[in-house]
Amino acid sequence: MNHPNRHHDRLAERPASSTHEGAYINREAALSNYCEQQAQAPWLGLDTEFMRVRTYYPQLCLVQVSSPDSINCIDPRAIADLSPLYHLLTRAGLVTIMHAARQDMELILAESGKLPHFVFDTQIAASFCGYGDQIGYAGLVEAITGVKLGKAYTRTDWCRRPLSAGQIDYAEDDVRYLGEMYQVLQKRLRELGREDWFLQESASLLDADAYVIQPRDAWRRVKTRSRMTPVQHQRMMALAAWREDTAQREDLPRNWVMRDPELINLVFEYDKVDGAVDRAISERARQRRRWRAELEQLLVEIEQSPEPATQQAARPEPMTGSQQKQADRIMAQLKQLAQQLQMSSALLATRRDVNRMVRDGGLQSLSGWRKELLEDELSAYF
Repeated sequence: MNHPNRHHDRLAERPASSTHEGAYINREAALSNYCEQQAQAPWLGLDTEFMRVRTYYPQLCLVQVSSPDSINCIDPRAIADLSPLYHLLTRAGLVTIMHAARQDMELILAESGKLPHFVFDTQIAASFCGYGDQIGYAGLVEAITGVKLGKAYTRTDWCRRPLSAGQIDYAEDDVRYLGEMYQVLQKRLRELGREDWFLQESASLLDADAYVIQPRDAWRRVKTRSRMTPVQHQRMMALAAWREDTAQREDLPRNWVMRDPELINLVFEYDKVDGAVDRAISERARQRRRWRAELEQLLVEIEQSPEPATQQAARPEPMTGSQQKQADRIMAQLKQLAQQLQMSSALLATRRDVNRMVRDGGLQSLSGWRKELLEDELSAYF
C-alpha cells in the first residue's frame, strides 16, 4: 500500500457530539476569535457557496463550517481577509470534512494558494461503503440520518445581501450532518477493511496541480469524434491553449471567449472559409479586434510551421470489433465483482479505463488498490 501510515489515526473513531448554531461571522475580529476557538477541534465540516457565471475563476459568496460544538456561516463579502480560516484548515491533525470536495478545494486553492491538511470526502467514502457512485449530499444525509433536506433555496444568489434567516438555515444544513456522516462512514470503512482504498483514492484531493488547467492540455477537454490531420491537430492544441490562457487572463468563462463548436469549426475550416476566425470569436466579446489579431497570427504561424505536430498525443484509433467484445466481457466481470463488493463498477474501472487496458494488452495503467484487487480478477482476459 502506497500511503502515509500517519493517516490511520486521522480516521480513528471519535465520540459523537451534537452541534448547535453559532454566530453569523461577518467581521474579521469575529473570524479570528472563531478560528482560535477551533484551534484544537478534531474535525471541521466545510462547504462553500460560489458563483461562476461571468468569470473563469469561482467567486466566493459564503463559507459554512461545522465543528463538534457549533455551526457557523462566514461572510467573505464582508471579510476581506479569510487567512485565519485557511491557516486553520492547514493545521496538522485536523480532518476537514466535505462532500464532493473538488470544486470547493479548487476555490480554496485559488483564494489562498493552500489546500487543507487532510480531507475526508463523504462522497468518496460513501462509494466504498455501498451507497452508490457519486451520491449527492442530500441523498447521503437521508440514507445515513433519515433527514430529508428541503430545496427551497436551491437557486439562491448567494452573493446578494442581506441573506434571510431561511437562507442561512438552508446553508447551514450543508454542513450540519457532515460530522455524523464522517463518524458513520469511517466506522464502515474500517469494518469493510477499505480504509487503505479510501485513503489512496483521496490522495489526489491534496494534489494542487490537479486543480490547475494547463493551457497546453486544454485540447483534451474539447470533444470531437472527427479524425484530424497533423496540421488540424496542431490547430486544435493551439486554439484550445489560446482560449484557456485568454479565459484565465481575462477571468472570463471559456465559452465567452470561444464555444467548442466554433473552435472545432475553426480547426477544420480555417483554410477553406473566409471569415472563419471572426465567426469563431464569441459575440459576447468586447475584445474582438484584439482577439482576432491574436488568433490570425497564431494560425498563420501554424500554417508556416515546417514540421507540423504529429498525432502521437491525439485521440487513439477506434477499437476493433474484437477489442470491443473483449472490453464488453471485462465490463461484465467488473459489474459482477462490484455486486459482490457492494460497490459501483465505475469506482473499480470506467469504460475508458477498460478500453485503455484492452489497447495496452494488460493492466499496466492500473495502480494502487485497483491493481491489487483486479489483477487476479482480470488476468484471464489478457
